[in-house]
Amino acid sequence: MHALAPIALVVGLFAQLGPGRGPRPYVPQGEVTIADPIVKSAGGKVDRTIVKRYLRRELAKLRYCYERALQVNPALGGVLRVQLRVLADGRVTKVRVEGVANDIENCVAGVVRRMRLPRLPEEAEVRTRMTLKPGPRRALIGRRGGGCVGVGCGTIGR
Repeated sequence: MHALAPIALVVGLFAQLGPGRGPRPYVPQGEVTIADPIVKSAGGKVDRTIVKRYLRRELAKLRYCYERALQVNPALGGVLRVQLRVLADGRVTKVRVEGVANDIENCVAGVVRRMRLPRLPEEAEVRTRMTLKPGPRRALIGRRGGGCVGVGCGTIGR
């Protein structure tokens, strides 16, 4: 193997990144809170704690939807109203999300639509609210376009 091969490999990997694909100046963080759902069913046999448990299982995906939108608008926040129908076999149908921004609404609707609940005694209509709050900005170490934050920034003797 040639002596410059490892260097060429590293340079080649960084050349693939291209302009504008480096780290962002900060990582947006958001807080997503799910309210207790209101569950309506014909016989009243569907337990809302089951529905809430399955919604909470999707919390990381829901937070991802919000944090992706925070990258564009860091001050974005508000309340999403979520309505869905759960069939007796646990499939989710007729999802409706409204409240903050179209991109968040579409992403959340997709996450909720893909949920799969356990078999229920009967079909149910579910309504809940999700509160979205922007969190603190967490700076990246060695960020581009400005000062450096953290240990190992390359400044010696300050």
